[in-house]
Amino acid sequence: MPYFETDVTRYFEKEIRESANEKIKKLKEEIESVKKRMLDMIDEEIHASVFRAMEIELNEMSLDYSAQINRLKLQTHQKLIRKKRELMESILLEVQKKLKAFTKTSKYKANMKKMIMKIDKSFCGDNILFRIKKNDKTMKEILAENYTNKYEIEETDEIILGGFIAICRTKGILSDQTLDAKLEEKRNMFNQKMKFVIKE
Repeated sequence: MPYFETDVTRYFEKEIRESANEKIKKLKEEIESVKKRMLDMIDEEIHASVFRAMEIELNEMSLDYSAQINRLKLQTHQKLIRKKRELMESILLEVQKKLKAFTKTSKYKANMKKMIMKIDKSFCGDNILFRIKKNDKTMKEILAENYTNKYEIEETDEIILGGFIAICRTKGILSDQTLDAKLEEKRNMFNQKMKFVIKE
């Protein structure tokens, strides 16, 4: 019997060992499988979080870049508008100087005389007021020499360059023949053209 018991014991030991080895092998395979799945999942999460972080970083960089470009565009636009205004003011001052010099020429006198002659009795009759710039002796002379109907003269600070405003009180109409009005009209036209080039 001892021999038989030994064989049985060996047989059971062998079965137990084989069964244990099989279970250990299956456990190792399961552990490896779980470990691989976990590593894959961790790897995917790491990749996803890295890509998310990169995407956030790129979006922030893109927003910063857009903000910087918009800031630069605005600054450039403001500089252009400032330069445009400076240019306009310098041109305006230059034109005003030339127009003031023009009021001392014979051509100015001839033009004003022609305009005064166009205002006849049918414009207003005998109730006409001429507004001229203060101390404008040239316009006073032109009116005295060329306007034959009855009129009044009013000197005003509103007219800086020269010319006249003829006002018919009875009809409530006026004719603005001042160099100031002509200059303002040209200035407005120039501003309109410049707005198409540089929008304010």
